[in-house]
Amino acid sequence: MQRFVFLFFLMCINLKFTHSQEIVYKPIFGGINFYQDDKQLSDTELKNILQTNDLSAHYLRRAEANKRIGRVLSSIGGFIIGYQLANYLYGSKLNWEIAAIGGGIVLLSVPLNVRYLSLKKMATITYNENRNESSFNQTKPKLHITSGGANFGFILNF
Repeated sequence: MQRFVFLFFLMCINLKFTHSQEIVYKPIFGGINFYQDDKQLSDTELKNILQTNDLSAHYLRRAEANKRIGRVLSSIGGFIIGYQLANYLYGSKLNWEIAAIGGGIVLLSVPLNVRYLSLKKMATITYNENRNESSFNQTKPKLHITSGGANFGFILNF
């Protein structure tokens, strides 16, 4: 009986260990927070973790490309809008056409930001799936309970 309790305890620790490294994401307003072992990951920490898997690193590179392009577009559009507003505040006439062009450029960055977040989420999902395939779960221990006559036993197959 002591062996059974010991083996059961080891299996529980093994299950906790194999699932503790999973990266979990939680959507927030305007983005996604990523957690591992109940600790929030910064972008640098997430990048370092995801680089260990080729496919998730590929998704992350694509996500960062979308992020860069989106930030450049939103910066340009924000500058155009801000320049027009500053001119208006200092007494010039507001040029609505140029301000609308700046607003359109800012709106172009929104789908890129959405794509960035979805690719980052896809990189995390891919990392978790491949982590589960390549970790201890390939050799899942199977516990069988057997009985015969007056005795019973446990068989643990690896």
